[in-house]
Amino acid sequence: MEVKKNSISNLFDKIFLKLIAKLYHFIPNSKLFSRIDTFDYRKAFFIKSVSVRGLCVDIGSGKGKYKRYFDDYLGLDLLRELKPDIVGDFHKLPFKDNIAEIVLLFDVLEHTTNYGILLEEAKRIAKDKAKIIISTLYTSGASIITDPEHKHCYNEELLRRALTSHGYRVLEIKRISDIIYAICEVK
Repeated sequence: MEVKKNSISNLFDKIFLKLIAKLYHFIPNSKLFSRIDTFDYRKAFFIKSVSVRGLCVDIGSGKGKYKRYFDDYLGLDLLRELKPDIVGDFHKLPFKDNIAEIVLLFDVLEHTTNYGILLEEAKRIAKDKAKIIISTLYTSGASIITDPEHKHCYNEELLRRALTSHGYRVLEIKRISDIIYAICEVK
C-alpha cells in the first residue's frame, strides 16, 4: 500500500500540534514557549486543511501572520498600529459583496457584542461555497478571563447554532483546550 506524502505530512502536523498543545498547557510560563504561540500552529493546521485558491480576507488580522499561507490576501484590523492591509471595523466591512474564496475569523467573535452583524458581514463578502475558518473561546478556561475585551464565549453547540442561524453550513467543529475551531461553508 502506497502512502501519499501529503497524508504523512498531515499526520506529522497533527502529532506535532498535539505535542505542542500538551507541552504548552503543562509548562505555560516556560521560556521554551516565549516565542511560540501554539494557537498559531493550530490555526495554521486548519488553514492547511482547507484547500481553497483565491482571495482570503482575514477579519481581525492583526499583523497579518497568516498571509504567508495565501497567494491573494487582505488583512483587516481596527488597530492602525498593527499595520493591516486595511484599517476598518468588522461590523461594516469595506468590501464589495462576493469577493472572497476564504474568510478567516480568528479570535474576533468573542470581541463583539453583536456577533450576528459580524457573521452576516463575513457571509456578504464570501463567494458561494467559500470557506470560513473560525476560532473563538470555549465556555471555560483561562482565555476567558485574560482579556477584559472578551464579550462572549461558546461551546460546540452554541457556536453551531449561531453559525447555522446565519446561513452557514458547518463542515467541522473541534475544541482544542479552551479554543473552538470551526470550518464552514457559505450556503
